[in-house]
Amino acid sequence: MDRGSAGAPAVTARSYQINSPRTFGMTAYTLSFAPIGMNRRTALAYTGVSEEQMRRWQREGTVRFLSAGPRGQLITTRAMLDAATFALFDGLEADENFEFAD
Repeated sequence: MDRGSAGAPAVTARSYQINSPRTFGMTAYTLSFAPIGMNRRTALAYTGVSEEQMRRWQREGTVRFLSAGPRGQLITTRAMLDAATFALFDGLEADENFEFAD
């Protein structure tokens, strides 16, 4: 394992694989950072939430997808996704243990 200063594990960037219909399912390119605007597939991968949770956020107005570009691709912002994801954990203490439902 790679170690940073003071023996702490080094932080590594997460890769986001961007696919396109023109690449026939193969990875078109990989980003080592999350783009500021994301389509639904990338937004789901970025947050790790279910499709149902994303639809709930849309109904509530927490996350909005807007049409952009010449083909009308629906995108949302990384800031909206971050805010919605952090809101899921409101009220939990950093050291509080919690269990996931089976």
